[in-house]
Amino acid sequence: MKFEIKFNEEIYVKQIQLLYDLAYSKEISFYKNSNYVGFFLLAVGVIILYEKPSFFGVALLIFALGNLIPFYTKFYKRKSLLRKLDKQKKATIAFYNQNPLSQWEFSENTFKYVDINGEVSLYWKEFKTYEIIDETIFMFTKSDNPYILGKVEIGEENFEKITELIDNKIKTSS
Repeated sequence: MKFEIKFNEEIYVKQIQLLYDLAYSKEISFYKNSNYVGFFLLAVGVIILYEKPSFFGVALLIFALGNLIPFYTKFYKRKSLLRKLDKQKKATIAFYNQNPLSQWEFSENTFKYVDINGEVSLYWKEFKTYEIIDETIFMFTKSDNPYILGKVEIGEENFEKITELIDNKIKTSS
């Protein structure tokens, strides 16, 4: 199966957001919850130390800081990452609006992708995994390069065929 797909900015932005969520949603959820635990332990530790200084109060403060410091470290790193991602997204949108066509070819042995940057041909065994989220296929190579294709770009029937092919090829080649 071979497809020529024209770049669509709205679809690209949605796919990048899904990719970000896929990569960081568990971490965000974990640190969000640990933030609440950290503030609770901090409050209880301060109350205990205020009323009567004890080892237990100090231990609670240490556990609280052990929860809060990683939370804020990840929070600021994630903000920095989002700024970089936004810059990269804008540059990619500008580039692909000027060179909008890409070709996707799915065969029994290989996956082939061609755009203005060049041609990539990969055997199925070079893929590590794939996921389908919100009618979008995310294929990841063993070097963690993503290839993202949405149902709205190729149609429902082709999406089902590709999903079946990818399911068979990536499972059998892993």
